[in-house]
Amino acid sequence: MTDKEAAALYLSSACAANVPSKVFNDAWANPNPDLATIKQTAATTRDAVAATAKTLDEGRWPAAVKDDIAIVRDSDFAQASILGGIASSSTLEQAFQNQFPATDPASAASQRIRSRLGLPADPYQGC
Repeated sequence: MTDKEAAALYLSSACAANVPSKVFNDAWANPNPDLATIKQTAATTRDAVAATAKTLDEGRWPAAVKDDIAIVRDSDFAQASILGGIASSSTLEQAFQNQFPATDPASAASQRIRSRLGLPADPYQGC
């Protein structure tokens, strides 16, 4: 895969996960959370993040980004699991027991990938 092909595939994959993730994050951070909205957006985001992880796993990535792709992929698989727990919660308390890591090595890896492939740092730009 060329760098240009890798950039296009990474951007389309990232956007497929980032757009629903933003909707979920907004619902999750709402000061008046609604369980139905949180569950629905968690399920949608879980499916999108899992699909992105699968795409990242199947790609033949350039050497310059291969290790970072693996970090992002593994983080996406882990997030899909957490989102699945949220989507299946029966109460807000149960939903909020599922927590995402405060610091995530995938965030740094994602920025390295974007930099090396000439993509914008903003995860929503180009989506």
